[in-house]
Amino acid sequence: MENNFILKKPRMSVRCTTIYGWFVLIFSIASYFNFYEGITFSAYLLTSLCVLVTLLLIPELIKVINNKTKIESKILTLIYSLSGILVLITLLELNDSGKFIWNEIYFTLPITLVSVLTYTACFIAEDKYLVRIYISLSGYHYVRA
Repeated sequence: MENNFILKKPRMSVRCTTIYGWFVLIFSIASYFNFYEGITFSAYLLTSLCVLVTLLLIPELIKVINNKTKIESKILTLIYSLSGILVLITLLELNDSGKFIWNEIYFTLPITLVSVLTYTACFIAEDKYLVRIYISLSGYHYVRA
């Protein structure tokens, strides 16, 4: 088994169980309010989004649990993050202008699911290896507890 453990917290990183724990709380509340927003949504589309997100996330979570993560390129991670933020801002602006009306539950419920699954995987890995897992632009970092 690879030993990816380091001795101190990386700079500009956040503990995974902390950040994803807060994401679960925040996006659960947002999903609740979006459910009662009054804008109709398709349960089939919502279920399909949640299944797709789960299928895309499972291989990465298995790597986290098995301590097989690799250091990612910071530039590539930054480009992915900015692209996602740009898409979200575009969708919100189209919604506000009335050109494309969509219920935000299509966003908040899959993000809640991702947060719950990632929190669970990090919790299992922290318990299994007696480490703390931090996330930064370069990926996951295992710090000895």
